[in-house]
Amino acid sequence: MKTAKKKSAAKGNHCWPGFKPTPGTKAGEQGSCEPVKGHKSDATKKAAQKAAAASRLEKTGKPNPDLKSER
Repeated sequence: MKTAKKKSAAKGNHCWPGFKPTPGTKAGEQGSCEPVKGHKSDATKKAAQKAAAASRLEKTGKPNPDLKSER
């Protein structure tokens, strides 16, 4: 029975999403993948959006609902 391969393995790409193979290295070696410039993960995008929203709230003087006020 054949085992299912990941899509990246089927293409010959051994790196995680957002990374590309480093020339001159073997698959699995340390440093064999490098980040793709300009690629951001969903978690990074969400964190950036939250930071931007908090900054906008701070500029307008409105309280941030994510922060608990100490009473």
